[in-house]
Amino acid sequence: MLYSHTDVVPAEHDKWVHHPFEAHLDSDGRIYARGSQDMKCVGLQYLEAVRRLKGWGFQPKRNVYVLFAPDEEIGGHDGAEKFSLSEVFRGLNVGIVLDEGLASPDEHYRAFYAERSPWWLVIKAVGAPGHGSKLYDNSAMENLLKSIEIIRRYRASQFDLIKAGLKADGDVVSINMAFLKAGTPSPTTGYVMNLQPSEAEAGFDIRVPPTADTESLERRIAEEWAPSWRNMSFRVSN
Repeated sequence: MLYSHTDVVPAEHDKWVHHPFEAHLDSDGRIYARGSQDMKCVGLQYLEAVRRLKGWGFQPKRNVYVLFAPDEEIGGHDGAEKFSLSEVFRGLNVGIVLDEGLASPDEHYRAFYAERSPWWLVIKAVGAPGHGSKLYDNSAMENLLKSIEIIRRYRASQFDLIKAGLKADGDVVSINMAFLKAGTPSPTTGYVMNLQPSEAEAGFDIRVPPTADTESLERRIAEEWAPSWRNMSFRVSN
């Protein structure tokens, strides 16, 4: 089964030279569009490969299925997940599935036997609100900033393994901050600048390799990154 997905993530239009949803083709053959790499280029390669093989009269030993899913970027729960649990999928008797991977600038493509699992972590800190001119212990922002720094150090330790050539990209736990949400909205100036907020949140995109000790990572999140004794909570989805 050759799997790809047709949905894409949103785009910041003002950050693009060409419109992200108009698929601009330049004189060098490059296509500029949201989703051109992730992952319509792979889906088109599947179709082109099938077209060429059929043209050459190739007869595979097993059936080859091409699957286009509509909701991978939001978890795939209503697309590939439900399809994989269906009687239709069981009846296909699929022996191997090729999923998406890294884009390649040349004619060489790597196949991976495993893939990192996404953990989407949201950490929430709470604390008493206070005036912006005062110093308080255990405010929501202070506690969240402590967690962000602890996570940053762990991220750096994983990145150092790659830089030193000790591990490949797919062998480490990668962490990137996806959002930071805090502050008290103001109807006139965006945010109230002289008020410490009572809540603050941060979201992280974590990718966990099959070789990672997941129980240790779960303890790290609960005990170091979002400990309850610092008025913090967390949730993990994937």
